[in-house]
Amino acid sequence: DGRINNQDTYWNNGEGWNSIKGAQYEPFTGTFDGHGFALHNYWADYYGGLFATLSGAKVTRLVMDGPLMSVGSHFNSPVGAVANNASQSQLSEIVVTGSVAASITVGGILGKGIDTQLDAVVSVGSVKGYQMVGGIAGELDRSSGISNALTSGKLKAYAAQSFGGGFSPNNQSGGLVGTGEGYLLTSFSSRSLDIKDQ
Repeated sequence: DGRINNQDTYWNNGEGWNSIKGAQYEPFTGTFDGHGFALHNYWADYYGGLFATLSGAKVTRLVMDGPLMSVGSHFNSPVGAVANNASQSQLSEIVVTGSVAASITVGGILGKGIDTQLDAVVSVGSVKGYQMVGGIAGELDRSSGISNALTSGKLKAYAAQSFGGGFSPNNQSGGLVGTGEGYLLTSFSSRSLDIKDQ
């Protein structure tokens, strides 16, 4: 009928789509090339991103959009629209529009990255969480980085301290990255930040 509701077989008892692969002990390790096609109205309210965990993986040329595009999680673990966790992986030429909301380590594209590079990525839409909230990534380690990125829309972080630019000095939230020691190259955030210390 063209509508997403509880009559659809993929409604999954209100949890939405399941992530590809399982938790960190069963990561996606291959290459996912979207060839520029769009995944419309991806909706997951329980397990989070399209991929639960990436390890040595490559995700490229992917668009996630649509008026119902929404990612959330019921766990206190990293959440991002494309991947919740990534290690030694590459994410490139990705556009995400829609909302991402979770408790901690929340990013518009990636929740938490270890030795992971993001290049030519765009995140437009709302990102909400309590700690370590970023427009592109919630948390990146010193071996990770972002280049040629653009992010806009609203970012809400509660019980957090904020820095409007790249990384936050108090390791909590930022327009591009919530917390991290990695690099930022040729990237821009025009996000409106709503930060409250509750």
